[in-house]
Amino acid sequence: MKPILHISIVLYCLSNFWQVFAINFSTAQWGENLSKFKLGTFSGLDKYTFSKSEGYQTDSLLVIHNDKIIFEKFDNGYKKNQKHRIWSISKSISALLIGIAIEQKLLSLDDLVHQYYPMVNKKYSDKLKLKHLMQMSSGFDWSEGYESNPLNSDVINMLYINQHIDMATYTASRSFKYPPGKTFHYSSGETNLIMGILKKTMNKKKYDNYPWEKLFDPIGIKTATWQRDLSGTFVGSSYLFMSPQDLARVAYLVLHQGMWNNKQIVSKSFIEYLFNLAPSILSTVLKGKDHNDSYGAQWWLNKDIKSKKKKRSFKSAPEDTILGLGHHGQLMIIIPSEDLIIIRYASDKDGRIDIDKMLSLVLKAIK
Repeated sequence: MKPILHISIVLYCLSNFWQVFAINFSTAQWGENLSKFKLGTFSGLDKYTFSKSEGYQTDSLLVIHNDKIIFEKFDNGYKKNQKHRIWSISKSISALLIGIAIEQKLLSLDDLVHQYYPMVNKKYSDKLKLKHLMQMSSGFDWSEGYESNPLNSDVINMLYINQHIDMATYTASRSFKYPPGKTFHYSSGETNLIMGILKKTMNKKKYDNYPWEKLFDPIGIKTATWQRDLSGTFVGSSYLFMSPQDLARVAYLVLHQGMWNNKQIVSKSFIEYLFNLAPSILSTVLKGKDHNDSYGAQWWLNKDIKSKKKKRSFKSAPEDTILGLGHHGQLMIIIPSEDLIIIRYASDKDGRIDIDKMLSLVLKAIK
């Protein structure tokens, strides 16, 4: 009888662990259990994503389809409401705050950066605009290497060494390597400069509360912690923490074009702007085989670029896929045509998950 008992216990635990939930946004809470998870549907995804033999470490995976949680699992000691550093997904959320500020007439994408940071090098100070920072095309001379090149890394120097005192000023003081708007070059410094510009449009108290008052509280986020540098600027590039379900709220807002509970939190036109291909992508020769061939404004895209004869990075997913991607494997993936949200938290240090393979397993499971 013992083997039968053990199997019964396992099946009971599985059926209660993988469940389908409704989302009740009118109360800003995840809804009650609707139906049991169909055993086997996500076995391939589960096995691959939580593999212990490939070097990557998935801490949590959350999949939402048609406004229902269809998969949710935690590992490595992480719990449901535990916050996790989202690294560069912070950039994508910073962009939403800029959209809100623009709607309030606090900022314009055509604002010159030197209006806020006069130390911008005079070579192109009359050309560099906020929109160039948003699309990673400032032209600043910048090295974004982490573990691969720490001694010559501007981002390491900014985040961890001398320049953490005022990251925006550090970035604004860089020399130019290219004219603004002409060359795509990914830079965490540009996002921190964006957040510094936002700070200069309001008083300290308003800035301190701005992410919560304008974004987090209206969509029911309860776990957010956002670290700042010593000048008081939110580290928009890297230092935002929240739980998986709270990050899913951000994804849901974007999926629904900035609308939450019949209230427009971020304008639809700005959401559309975020996901237009940055013009500098078309004029830049990009190197490497990573996800760096299509970018909007602080968000990664998955577009075929016909003029460059470049296929999208994640071939298993459609072209309308939009992504927030963070160091060590953090993922926020939104596929509007599939009404799909994927949130992955991870500690990938010895290996990297194949995002395209993971996407193919998710898309196969929901068909």
